[in-house]
Amino acid sequence: MNNLELIPAKQSRSSGEWSEDDYDVVFVESGESIGMIFRMSLNTWFWGIDDLHSGGRGSHYGYAGSKDAAKRAFADCWFSK
Repeated sequence: MNNLELIPAKQSRSSGEWSEDDYDVVFVESGESIGMIFRMSLNTWFWGIDDLHSGGRGSHYGYAGSKDAAKRAFADCWFSK
């Protein structure tokens, strides 16, 4: 994901209970969280760019069949302008 990194929600969020499959997507240069990726069910992953960071990219969330597919979809949306 180039300059984007997945950080487990357990490490990046100060409160709440998070599963092993909850991640924040962080912009490496600033350390700012710009979205999330998490498992919804056995074969469904959600990905989404925070509203404040969507920048008119149109649809800024979606669903994928694997974590890797969710990462690719997030990156495709983030880097498309």
